[in-house]
Amino acid sequence: MERAAATFVKRGAVRLGPTVPTRDGGQVAVLRDPGGAVVAVATPPPAGAQARVDGVWHVLNTNDVAHAKANYTELFGWSLTERIDLGTRGKFQQFAWHAGGTSVGAIGDIAARPGVHPHWLFFFEVAALEPAIAATRTSGGVVLDTLTTPSGERVCVCDDPQGAAFALRSARVR
Repeated sequence: MERAAATFVKRGAVRLGPTVPTRDGGQVAVLRDPGGAVVAVATPPPAGAQARVDGVWHVLNTNDVAHAKANYTELFGWSLTERIDLGTRGKFQQFAWHAGGTSVGAIGDIAARPGVHPHWLFFFEVAALEPAIAATRTSGGVVLDTLTTPSGERVCVCDDPQGAAFALRSARVR
């Protein structure tokens, strides 16, 4: 983990604090990647433990897609998969955690999208999108955008009451 963090810093990332211990005995360091998005680098979970991933999709919004693709694939072994075109929302390069893996997210270009800053956007699966949107609004959150992806999934980008961005995803209807 320290080697990965140090290599990331050599590539232009900035540490945002010291390395801290995790509950499972590992370590984590928080950095701002070279494009400006905040990300954490951590040791893998102990042998036999399952890594916990609550997000079902991960989008890196960046002004420099080529640099982001090089950093994340070379440093962490991610594999680039298919590209998707979301029209006015842009083109996105999907990625998998490893070669031959299923796509788990995408890298999107925000250079032509005023008001969007570099950041990671995490998507959480919901049973039904409309009730989740209503709950977001009732809790003081803001619904920013909804769309249907080319694969038929409905998604909604939101801000929580403190202004942190997140997204909701409802599986496509077959």
